[in-house]
Amino acid sequence: MGWVSGGEKRSSPLMTLINAVCRVLHSFYPIFCNRYHFPLYESLIMQTKCATMQEAKASWGERVSAICADRRYAILLLLGFASGLPVALTTTTLQAWFTAAGFNLKTIGAVTLLGLPAGLRLLWAPLLDRFSVPGFDRRRGWLFVTQLGLILSIVFMAYLLPQQIFHLFHWAIPTLFLAGFIVSFLSASQDIVITAWQTEILPAHARGLGASIYVVGWRVGSILSGALGLVFAQALGWKTTYFIMAALMGMGLLATLLAPVPTIVRTHTPSLMQSVFMPLREFFRQYGVKTLGLLFLLLVTYKVGDALTLALNTTFLLRKMGFDLATIGLVNKTVSVAAALLGGVVAGVWMTRLTLYRALMVFGVMQALPVLGYALMALVGKHVWLLIIVAFSENFCGGMGNIALLALILALCHVECAATQFALLSTLVFLPRVAYGPIAASLVAQQGWAWFFVICFLVSLPTLGLVWVCRNEITRLDR
Repeated sequence: MGWVSGGEKRSSPLMTLINAVCRVLHSFYPIFCNRYHFPLYESLIMQTKCATMQEAKASWGERVSAICADRRYAILLLLGFASGLPVALTTTTLQAWFTAAGFNLKTIGAVTLLGLPAGLRLLWAPLLDRFSVPGFDRRRGWLFVTQLGLILSIVFMAYLLPQQIFHLFHWAIPTLFLAGFIVSFLSASQDIVITAWQTEILPAHARGLGASIYVVGWRVGSILSGALGLVFAQALGWKTTYFIMAALMGMGLLATLLAPVPTIVRTHTPSLMQSVFMPLREFFRQYGVKTLGLLFLLLVTYKVGDALTLALNTTFLLRKMGFDLATIGLVNKTVSVAAALLGGVVAGVWMTRLTLYRALMVFGVMQALPVLGYALMALVGKHVWLLIIVAFSENFCGGMGNIALLALILALCHVECAATQFALLSTLVFLPRVAYGPIAASLVAQQGWAWFFVICFLVSLPTLGLVWVCRNEITRLDR
């Protein structure tokens, strides 16, 4: 069954409204393009990856209806929610808990170390590719184990207090830290398996949309355990809050039990040593040293301008522009989050009409342009309306770029070793960002804020050249 496979059309008022809006946009966009001799629309239609001409001519509203009727996307939304939920419980929410308990900054700052498993997940990813849980298929078995472990670990955290100490050799470690580390480890493992399941269950032309839906679920889960988690803690207490979060993790467990079984059948079971080295060997076999190096460089640089821009974003808004914390927090928690969610959804649906290559090009240009908005802010001064416009456009277009990049990572992963390859590629993408803060600070000190943002824009452009150089390989990934 194709990803836009039919089914009963929804007749709910909400779906009727969505269909109507989509049809209006679908009608006016070609008019705009033809008037201004901008042939993008025709190229999108020609590049569509639908299985039949009937699907190629389907309206956006019909596509949304088909997406809602496909069970895989509902499962992926819940899995994304389960992936995002534990993140804040071991970062911002846990920091708030230690702060409320009166701990010093050194102890509170140590909470950031709980994010270490996310950067080291490559070390145990081969085990998730090699072994299976008895009674389950390879992917859903590990999902069940990690999610059940997350529920139990979060419940364990609920019973603890920040003042409880665990003595390890000469170190006195808060027991809540150890429980948080277990949650972080299981969360990183769950992310690996979800991506591997997604790679196996979705055809190539649906991975962009799948990435979009997963990210939407992830953001909702992280917001619920982060911002709303603090509200719950204020009203109900920390223990009850963590109990609620453990219960909500049950949605991920339910999604795992209802998830379709991947149809990929392993022809042989590799040894543990083969599971460690096969993913890298498969990369070299499939792409060669030169092409693989270019693809890796593309992954590292695709978001470099965007990430460099945001490295000192809060400092820029506070010190240079003079906005107060309340204004920045309000914009970040409302406008920015809404824009990122909307951008992800639009990118996912749009990618059903775009090849992966064209999506990387179009979204790459779109995510670079809003950076110039920050340069304009630095020149014209403090205006709340300009902050809202720039924050919305940056997060909307940045969200689209995130979806294209995640779709590329998924496409590069081989189904036999998707867990290990995803861990490798995601580490390759995010590890260099540790250095962006010092680089940004140095550039601002030398050039000033306005020129810094212009430099960030210019840095975003060479990666589009890499997309063009790798166009043949990227096009083959769509097949």
